[in-house]
Amino acid sequence: MSDDLHARIKTVMVEELMLQVQPEAIGDATPIFGPDGLGLDSVDVLQLVIALEKNFGLKITEGDAAKEILKNVSTIADAIRALA
Repeated sequence: MSDDLHARIKTVMVEELMLQVQPEAIGDATPIFGPDGLGLDSVDVLQLVIALEKNFGLKITEGDAAKEILKNVSTIADAIRALA
């Protein structure tokens, strides 16, 4: 279940953000932001938040909670699981 959710999140990220990487190349703990991670910018973040709401029903508000949720694929998956 967890691996399936992680794979779906990665696929959504690649498709919605048009990332030049295969979904399986994204590690569950790879940082979404910064030079050591996927290096997404603020425009990418807005697209990602919209994609997560559209595909998983996850509503993310601004602030510290958003920073925690959007750290990596695992933290996004945890937030989605918390909805169930």
